[in-house]
Amino acid sequence: PSDRESRRPSAHGSLTKLARSELVRAGRDTGLSVLGAQGLLQDPAVPGGSEIRHRALSSPGASIAGGTDEIQRGIVGERVLGLPKEPRTDRDVPFRDLTIGTQRQAP
Repeated sequence: PSDRESRRPSAHGSLTKLARSELVRAGRDTGLSVLGAQGLLQDPAVPGGSEIRHRALSSPGASIAGGTDEIQRGIVGERVLGLPKEPRTDRDVPFRDLTIGTQRQAP
C-alpha cells in the first residue's frame, strides 16, 4: 500500500465536529441569557427574529448528527491521545446475531 493508504486517519473531522457542537451550545446559551424566555418565542418582533429559539430547539441535534459527541471523543482519544480502544466482545459477531438491544430472544 502507498504511504497515504498506510497512515491512520486523523481526528481532524472529529475535532471539528466537537468544536461545532460546542459553538452551537454556546450560541444557544448566550442568546437565552440575553433574551431570557422571550428568546423562545416565534415572533418577528423578538430580537434576532426567533433565531435563538431555533438554536435552542435544534442544539441537541448538533451533538448527535454525524456521530455523537461521545463517539467523537472516543475517536480523538484513540487517534490523538493514543488511548487503547474500548474492548468489543461482539467484534466478530454478525449484526443479525446480536441479541443485546434487539427484540430477539436468545435461543
